[in-house]
Amino acid sequence: MASRATNRQIVQELQAGDRRGCAHLLDAYQAKLTWEAEHVFRLLREDSEEIVSDVLLSVVRKIHRFQFRRGEEDFHFWVMAVFRNKVRDFLRHQALTRGVMEYFDEQRLEDVEASSPTDREVVASFFRSYQASLERDELDEAASEETGALHKVTEVLEKLEPWERVLLRCRALDVPYEEISGYTGKNVKQLKVYHARVRRKFLRIFENLSQEVAAQ
Repeated sequence: MASRATNRQIVQELQAGDRRGCAHLLDAYQAKLTWEAEHVFRLLREDSEEIVSDVLLSVVRKIHRFQFRRGEEDFHFWVMAVFRNKVRDFLRHQALTRGVMEYFDEQRLEDVEASSPTDREVVASFFRSYQASLERDELDEAASEETGALHKVTEVLEKLEPWERVLLRCRALDVPYEEISGYTGKNVKQLKVYHARVRRKFLRIFENLSQEVAAQ
């Protein structure tokens, strides 16, 4: 059995237009990324396979931009960054178009300290989009579907306590708990527990608003 190609070999082959590079890329990353999509982000098999295909195609198309800077692992980190961005975009699109709660296990949500990558990605994605909208003069009118969802985010925020709004928005922007503690007056240990609770509260209010709009 032939040994697996190294990351450096894969990059050299892809950048040279050698077809073996695509085969080696698939061999090295297809199964690994599909497993992560299914078991870490809990996506369906068909969705996982579609996302991974999109990721690998994107890697091939953008390979001319890649450069090794520190070592062999640079390529792995780059591929994983492309993968996680694709998963994040997929989760946000699914939550906006099909509703939020179908992606969450009700029994698991009852555990207020439960946390999963899917939970975090959906909520953080909403708030990153919301933050970006605040920093622009106006939203892209062509993105009407997303604009409507961001308006619902604003409605949900108005139903939360001020410290809850600060906690969700800051964590979505990767602000450390230590810094958030200074904004809210709550200690770090409390905030870590409250974050799961507030995230669940946000999702339920958002879903209820979505159902009310759909029923009108």
